[in-house]
Amino acid sequence: MYYKSEHFLVCGLGNLGQHCVKILHKFGVSIIVIAHNEELNIPEINDIIHIIDNLIIGDCRNPDILKQAKIKQCRAALLVTSDEQVNIETAFVINDIDSEIRLVINSSQTNINQNIKKKLNNCVAYNPNELPVEAIATRALGDENRGFIQLRKERLVVLKDKIDVEHKWCGSYLRNINTKNRIVLSHIQDKKAIPTAFYEWKDNARIGAGDEVAYIQIKTGLTDLLTKEVHPPKKQRRRSQKFLFKMKLSWNWKQLVEEVYVFLEWIKESIPEQLSKRMIWVLFLSWFILFIIGVAYLAFREQKPLWNSMYSTFVMLLGAYDGVFVDHDAKKIWIRLMNAFYMLAGLSFIGVMNAWLTQWWLNEKFDLLAANPIPKKDHIVIVGLGYQIGRPVAMFLHNKLHQSVVAVSRPVQESSVATQVQIVVGDSINTHKVLGDLPKALAIANINTAKGIVIITDDEKLNLEIGLMAIHEKNPNSTLIIRTLDTSFSNKIKTLFSTDKVKFLCVNDIAAKVFVATAFEKNVLNLLWLNDQMVLVTEYKVKPNDTFNARFLYEIINEYKIVPISYKKDQGNTKLMPLDNIKLKVGDCLVFLTTIESLIKIDQVQKNLEWD
Repeated sequence: MYYKSEHFLVCGLGNLGQHCVKILHKFGVSIIVIAHNEELNIPEINDIIHIIDNLIIGDCRNPDILKQAKIKQCRAALLVTSDEQVNIETAFVINDIDSEIRLVINSSQTNINQNIKKKLNNCVAYNPNELPVEAIATRALGDENRGFIQLRKERLVVLKDKIDVEHKWCGSYLRNINTKNRIVLSHIQDKKAIPTAFYEWKDNARIGAGDEVAYIQIKTGLTDLLTKEVHPPKKQRRRSQKFLFKMKLSWNWKQLVEEVYVFLEWIKESIPEQLSKRMIWVLFLSWFILFIIGVAYLAFREQKPLWNSMYSTFVMLLGAYDGVFVDHDAKKIWIRLMNAFYMLAGLSFIGVMNAWLTQWWLNEKFDLLAANPIPKKDHIVIVGLGYQIGRPVAMFLHNKLHQSVVAVSRPVQESSVATQVQIVVGDSINTHKVLGDLPKALAIANINTAKGIVIITDDEKLNLEIGLMAIHEKNPNSTLIIRTLDTSFSNKIKTLFSTDKVKFLCVNDIAAKVFVATAFEKNVLNLLWLNDQMVLVTEYKVKPNDTFNARFLYEIINEYKIVPISYKKDQGNTKLMPLDNIKLKVGDCLVFLTTIESLIKIDQVQKNLEWD
C-alpha cells in the first residue's frame, strides 16, 4: 500500500508545532499531538485545539506514551519540540518501534543531521532557521529577483520583469516567450490584482506596458547568479533591423545579430564587475590549445625542430612580433597570418591576466589595510545579525549573490562576519531596551538609499517598529522584508503599510510547509517567494499505484498546476525544462515548482485512488 494510514504524529506544540498542525489540517488527515503541560498555557493553543484529534500530555521519548499515540498506525512523525536533544532521542525510539515510519526532525546540528540520516531508515532532519534564508535574501534584492535553483551542475533563475514600452516583449503574446530555456510562471496585467492561484495565465494574452511577467529560465554563461537578462531598447533594435533589411538578410540572421547585440551589451555592463574564475580558466585553456596547435603546425608542417617550434609559439603568444622567424620564413603568408593572430590572442590573454592579478592584489591589500567604507547606495541593510537567521542571510547575500551588505546590530565578536559585512553598532538592537540610538545607526547605514531592507531581530514588535520607521520616514521606495513569528500577526499589521513592497515572512510558517511536505514523502529542495506565495521546489519519484504513473506530463500540469523544471527517466539522463508530451513511468524522477495547496490536491487524489 502506498498509504500506511492517515494518522500523523506531531511532537511539540511550540510555534513550529502549531504551524505544522494547521497545515496538516488542510490535508484532511488525523492529527495526534504529544505535548507538555507548559505548552498548553500558550494562548495561541486555543486556536488549534479543536483540530487536534488526539492530544496526549507526556514525554514523547517514553515508549508507553508513543504506544498510547498509536505510533505504529502513524504514517509519519514530526518531531518539532524546542529541545533538539529530545527530538533526536524520540527519533531513535520511534525507529526501534517501527522503522518504516517517516521521521521529520527539527535539528540545527548539521553533522548530527547527516549521521542521523545514515543511521535511521526513513528520516529527514532540517534546521528550520536555514530553510527561509535564500527566500529572504533573494526577495530583498528587489522586484525583479525571485530566487535561483541549483540542480546538480545546472542553475535556473526565477525573475520578474516590469514591462515598459521599450521592452522587447511589449506587444508579444505570452506563448511566444515560452522557449526551451524559459517558462512563464505568471502574468499580472497593469493595475490588476496579484493572482491568488499559482501558474495560471493565458497563452493567447498580449503583454502590455505596465504588466509584470514572472518566468524561470536556465542560466548559462559567465554572469552572476541573478543577473537580469539584457533587453535592448526597441529604438536600437529598429535601427539594426532596418540595416539588416537593407542587406536582405534572413530572419535567422536578424536573430543572430540581435543576440550578438545582447552579448555586447552584457560585455559592456560586465567590464567593471569582478572577473570570474571560470573566465580565467576558459582563457587559460584557449591559450594552451593555441600553444599546442602552433607547436604542432611549426614542427610537422614547417619541419622546425621541436624546441624551436615551442619557443616561437610561446613568444608569439606573449605578443611578440615576427622577429622570431628568419627572413625566408617570414615571406610565407600563412606564417604572417598565424603570427598576427597569435599576437592578438596573446595580447588579449596578457591583458586579462594583468587585470585579474591587479584586481586580486588590490583586493588583498585593501582587505589587510582597512575595511571597505559603508556603501552610499544600492546596498542591503540587515537589522539584526543573530546566529540563527541574520548571519546566514548576510553571508548568503555577500558570498553567493555578491551584494554589498550593511548590518545594524550589537557588537559582533566573530571576525569572519566582521570582515565580510559592514556592521553599524546599535546597542538598542536589544529587546530589553527602547529604540534609543537606533535612528542614528540606521542613518549611518545609509538606509535612505538602500535598495533592500531586511529586519530580522527575534522581537516581532521591534521589527514592526523599525519597519514603520524605515518605510515611512527613511526609504519608502525600497524593498522591505519584516520577520514575524506568527502568520496571524502578519495578516493583522499589513494594513499599516500602504506600499506593496513590504513583505512579511514568518519563519515558522515557511519551515512548517517544508516539514509537512517532507512528511508526505516529498523532497523539498528549495523555496521561492513569488506573488505573495511560497513556492516549493519539490522532487518527486513516481511509484507504483501513483497518480502520476502512466500519465502525460501535460495532464499533470493542467490538473495540479505544477511547473516541471527537470525530468530524469529511470536509468536515464536528466532533462531540464522537459517537453509536456513525456509519459511518466515508475522510477521516473520529476522536479517541479508547486505550492502547498497543490501538494494537498496531489495527496487527496492519491488517497482516493488507493481507496477506489
